[in-house]
Amino acid sequence: MLAFSASLLGMPGAALADVFSVDEPEVEKGAQEVEVNAAVQNGFPVNADPIRYSMELEYTYGVTKWLSLSPLVDFDKPDGDNFHATVAGIESVWFPVEVGKLLTLAWFSEVEWGVHHDETNSATFGPIIQFGHDKASLIFNTYLEKSFGRNHEEGTEFTYQWQAKASVSERLALGIEGFGVVPNIADSPGIDFQEHRIGPVIYYEKELSDERTFAIDGGVLFGLTEATPNVTGKLNASLAF
Repeated sequence: MLAFSASLLGMPGAALADVFSVDEPEVEKGAQEVEVNAAVQNGFPVNADPIRYSMELEYTYGVTKWLSLSPLVDFDKPDGDNFHATVAGIESVWFPVEVGKLLTLAWFSEVEWGVHHDETNSATFGPIIQFGHDKASLIFNTYLEKSFGRNHEEGTEFTYQWQAKASVSERLALGIEGFGVVPNIADSPGIDFQEHRIGPVIYYEKELSDERTFAIDGGVLFGLTEATPNVTGKLNASLAF
């Protein structure tokens, strides 16, 4: 999977310590999903974080009709270092609510604990907002993140993820995604120290049986600032059952 992402870039490079997926405001009691998210980045402006590969393993379970829980583990390979686990955590999606036919809201929260000596702990929370439906949708994740414990940073980060997607067939969809981080929003640095990226993504989904669905998406994101690697390849795959 990482090799596929690397082929998107065509040459070696480095990456920011992250994977890139957009959270959806969906919870189904008893539903389970196994997900693998991978990213590789290439080209470092002066303020970019030199991490080449990132990967996340995640399992989701619908505890009730209003709560899902997702334990996860993240891995990174910094430039010139070994591939290693960075953080372990748990995500949750709470209280999905449909407002009319075209608006769905939910609440996201996550706690991560550093398992590598260079990492820190963090808590993340905020709303998930979706406009539209299965054929065409626009999703926004707008989160606040606060680090704590060893290696923590001062202030609260604002992070965002968004996705505009439209189906072109029963199994295939095309879209555009964007991701960004603004450190210490109470005293935020200039744009050259903020991460912002955007790019096209293709999505494929297939029902393997009445109870199993396989989905995969891949794309290329382009950095917009001096703190963002020039190009990011992303590949996310999941099996729902």
